[in-house]
Amino acid sequence: MFLDDRGNAVFHEGVYFNGARVDRNETAAGGGGETPEASASEEWKEFTSTADFFTANFPGQPVVTETPWKSEYGAYLPAHAYTVKKCPAVYSMTVVDYNLDKPILAEAAKRCAPNPERGELKGGGEEAWKNDVRGAMVYPAFRIMQRDVTVTHCMWNYLGHGPEGHEL
Repeated sequence: MFLDDRGNAVFHEGVYFNGARVDRNETAAGGGGETPEASASEEWKEFTSTADFFTANFPGQPVVTETPWKSEYGAYLPAHAYTVKKCPAVYSMTVVDYNLDKPILAEAAKRCAPNPERGELKGGGEEAWKNDVRGAMVYPAFRIMQRDVTVTHCMWNYLGHGPEGHEL
């Protein structure tokens, strides 16, 4: 996951084979002895989304689905999931637009009663959106770690084009 040129959080959920993450350098038994990586290797193409301001490699044309994303602080934000299914692998990436986070959470703070146990003035206060945006890459990483998975690697990464992110 990384931030795109507009500061939107982009989550790349990886490559999966029968529910397990597949590394490009690993092999797995698939139909006819091919791995999903091997059967799709000639089909990888650069895909550009002008709507979400990113370019990424996919093993085919992704299907784009609008989906709401619930942020850590409870704001429902617009998001697009980009998915390519190459049986049995699924390649998925989600882009979340955090531009509405501030007005949504500021308005919610006006309606909420204070929570003194957490040191909040009003439901996190009118400035809660700042921490929501700051944690935009950590929160989905935590959500992935809560799945039935074993995390074998977690690090910060820089892609060389400006975006930085977490690599799981």
